[in-house]
Amino acid sequence: MQRFGVHKHMKQEKTNILISLFLTFFIQLYCLSVVVNGPIIGITLVQSQDQSWYIQQIEEESWAASQNLVPYTKVLELDGMKLSANTSSPFLITQAHSITIWHEGKVEKLIVSNKNINAQLIKQLIMPLLYTLITTAFCLFLFKQILTKNKQYLIFHLQFTALAYISAGAAGRGDFISTVINSLAIFLSIVNCIFYCNYFLRTMNDAFQKKLRNVFFVIGIT
Repeated sequence: MQRFGVHKHMKQEKTNILISLFLTFFIQLYCLSVVVNGPIIGITLVQSQDQSWYIQQIEEESWAASQNLVPYTKVLELDGMKLSANTSSPFLITQAHSITIWHEGKVEKLIVSNKNINAQLIKQLIMPLLYTLITTAFCLFLFKQILTKNKQYLIFHLQFTALAYISAGAAGRGDFISTVINSLAIFLSIVNCIFYCNYFLRTMNDAFQKKLRNVFFVIGIT
């Protein structure tokens, strides 16, 4: 009877991990859609005394940097609408579909897209996606083994770390949901890492603990 109870408990824990994996997968898809939808603009605007708006700063590897925009360029419209005089200055533009500027004596409308921003796409889309695939494969590998408590903590830690990484690019675009997801993922990743380390330290033998303390001591004095 006790053996049946243990088997049922392990089955329930595996079910919880599977639910977590699927839920995390769909959240990651949402964050990826935000990243693919448009790049980080990376423009800080400042308002002049005549209520006009000018570019104050341009972030490196942003969409604005790829357009060869320079500081003090006058911005007329954002997504076809003039900036309000009540908008706080300085004002950071993270996402937009179009920006209208006054350039070389004429009005010019710039359409925002992911073209010519390879560095941003690599750092915020390709690398997080590869990391997520690797961690998911490792989680599934651990899942197929005998599921101990420390392995559960490690699986959750890897899941939330990957989610924090992949949601960072979406949060940088000013998406509120992605910002909340990123904050929660970082917190849960740290919590599960602490639980994993605590469980690992409590289950290892005294000889290994002594060797580990010696290693930390050597690292500390060097």
